[in-house]
Amino acid sequence: IKRLAMCLQPLVFSTEDVLIQYGDMGQEMFFLEKGIVEVVSGDGKTVFATLNRGAFFGETGLFFKTKRSTTIRAITFCECFRLDKWDLDNELRRCDFDLSLMLNIFTDIKNSNTRRNEALALNLSMSKKSGTKLNKIVDFKDIVTTDASQKKVCELFMPNSNFRAVWDILGLLLTVYFAVSIPYRIAFITDEAKEDSYPWLSVDFIIDIFFLA
Repeated sequence: IKRLAMCLQPLVFSTEDVLIQYGDMGQEMFFLEKGIVEVVSGDGKTVFATLNRGAFFGETGLFFKTKRSTTIRAITFCECFRLDKWDLDNELRRCDFDLSLMLNIFTDIKNSNTRRNEALALNLSMSKKSGTKLNKIVDFKDIVTTDASQKKVCELFMPNSNFRAVWDILGLLLTVYFAVSIPYRIAFITDEAKEDSYPWLSVDFIIDIFFLA
């Protein structure tokens, strides 16, 4: 185990990064040290599971010559360790380990994951059909509408969006306004002229609300 631990390669992933891509040939598995990832169908429409710290995934790529059956995508910033098939094979040969025993364990895991994914996909499909029990329990249209609204709001504030650019420029201009207007009022506005400056207080109040938002 210590020798295998020495073979682990630390990796970091940002939000929305793809750790495993559906359809690729796998040659490594991952151990999640920090963060959250989701197991997604090939078309990206169905989330089969959410994995947290301590989880592992991609193990089928080490023992079975099959393509990846799902996509693994980071929900948050993640820290992982990667174990390559070549390193594992070398250690197993060196230790003369009974490979059939390990194959049986990971075959059970693979079959369990397959059954889970198929059952979840079937339930989601049934929930979309009107008249079914699942459709009555789950208001699918509300879920889709809510997710779409949340996604739209998030996209507005993405760094590369036009809205975010306008928002940042406006924030900069208002900051410059405060940086100039406050010292000016302190230095040049007398007590007699304070009443004339009251209308500007409403402008300052609106700007304060902007920065609080």
